[in-house]
Amino acid sequence: MNHRAVLPGLYVHVPFCLKKCHYCNFVITTDRSNDMRQQFFAALEREINYSRGRYGRLKFETLYFGGGTPSALTAAETLKVFELLRNAFDFANGAEVTWEVNPGDVDAEKIAVYRAAGVTRISLGIQSFQEASLRDMGRPHGLAEIRQTMQALRSEGFKNISVDLILRLPGETLEHVRHNLESALALEPAQFSLYDLEVHAATVYGARAARGELKQISESEHEAVTEFAEQRLEKAGYIQYALGAFARPGFESRHNLNYWHNGAYLGLGPGAFGYMEGVRYQHAPDVQRWIGKCLRADWKPETEDVLTPAQKELETLLTGLRLKEGISPGDFSEDTKEKIRPLVERKLLAQESGRIALTQRGRFLAESVFAALV
Repeated sequence: MNHRAVLPGLYVHVPFCLKKCHYCNFVITTDRSNDMRQQFFAALEREINYSRGRYGRLKFETLYFGGGTPSALTAAETLKVFELLRNAFDFANGAEVTWEVNPGDVDAEKIAVYRAAGVTRISLGIQSFQEASLRDMGRPHGLAEIRQTMQALRSEGFKNISVDLILRLPGETLEHVRHNLESALALEPAQFSLYDLEVHAATVYGARAARGELKQISESEHEAVTEFAEQRLEKAGYIQYALGAFARPGFESRHNLNYWHNGAYLGLGPGAFGYMEGVRYQHAPDVQRWIGKCLRADWKPETEDVLTPAQKELETLLTGLRLKEGISPGDFSEDTKEKIRPLVERKLLAQESGRIALTQRGRFLAESVFAALV
């Protein structure tokens, strides 16, 4: 890769959290001590320097800070992480820079630092407007913090704000979803990301599910909720441009679009995945192992998939189907086209104008569609 290669995306994982939410299966730590923070920055600096040495002084079109909770960093730590990155890499004019924020986690000083550092987009983890649901999820905030944080972000001039909401929470009904959407719409965000609750075994919700104590709406009710949410957001002027992703025109997430176009990206931080030179990799799957490996200069990824042409084709299909516009199958192999045909016959995929896309029913059953293709 040459000295001035331009890549669509850079992802940086910030693992710090005040507490672990009951659905969380991400790579996080609730140890926010000075010692842990110093270890994190020492390891991140080494990983950045290693990446600079291996790939050259890359130039990125998007930068995404996820977690964990990036907003758990102090104002000084935020400036430090930007300094480390800009010493090693360049960023295109007009680069999209996203910073994930938890309600109640920021103040005027932090938000001013985000603006000064070049953050252009905020992803706000609201998840629900039901106090009972927020408590049940173990979220570290309530409704008051949601409104205070949105007001503070607006006061500093942030317009490109995306909000996250989770569907199919325990005890949630269509009326709860309706209330959540109307409450979020009143905040006038630029984008919505809707996620179905995923229940993982090694979580509080996973343990409750194993005991038969996690009550969720039925599949048919969930389909009705999903259809209602799509229609309500589209009526409000948001365009669904990918699965669960709705935006006002011009505010689509460029970083996420790169994922869905199966583009390359560099991943930094504990648990982060990257996709470089046809190889998908993860350096280490938890915080302490990642710190230890970085400090020992052990750069062998613990997960490393060298994709064959057939695997690349399949990934291009799977990621492309997440887009509302779908994907052109023109250059796909006959084997891949053969897998597509029965899904078209079952009306889970639609083929028109030279493109393949999920139908409304297919969007609801997307995971089943993807499993059939794999």
